[in-house]
Amino acid sequence: MKLEALDRRFDDASALELARSADVLVDGSDNFATKFLANDAALAAGLPLVHGGILRYTAQLLTVVPGKTGCLRCLFEAPPPQGAVPTCAEAGVLGPLVGFAGALMGAEAVRLLAGERGTYTGRLMVYEARGARSRTVPVRLREGCPACAAVPRTEAPPVEIAVARPEEQA
Repeated sequence: MKLEALDRRFDDASALELARSADVLVDGSDNFATKFLANDAALAAGLPLVHGGILRYTAQLLTVVPGKTGCLRCLFEAPPPQGAVPTCAEAGVLGPLVGFAGALMGAEAVRLLAGERGTYTGRLMVYEARGARSRTVPVRLREGCPACAAVPRTEAPPVEIAVARPEEQA
């Protein structure tokens, strides 16, 4: 594997160029505008996106495969209006949860780079740290999604739904 760190801003002017220079786009940004920009750039470049987010005690992960799975816009359509959802700085985040989510995202990227199907492909995994519970929600291609519209569709991978309860994890 070759890893190259770039000290560049990921914005409207550079997003597609940066995405096209990668094999997998990993998004751990801290604002909705950048998350949706990463989603759109990954789809336009035809490469998988590993999305992750943290707020308070909750982590979310989703892997998007262009033409096979739904994307962030299929799930949420657009970023929420400014001020509708508190920022990480306003609401806070559980520090160890950030490392946990980052490790899951890194492992997911390695699986994709190795040619394997990602664990979170087409599935939004939500982990609630306070109750140590997770759930997965299938994310299917949404008819009329502007980000997915230009991507040729292929057969969607099967999606399994799982809920892990603390008593089952012991």
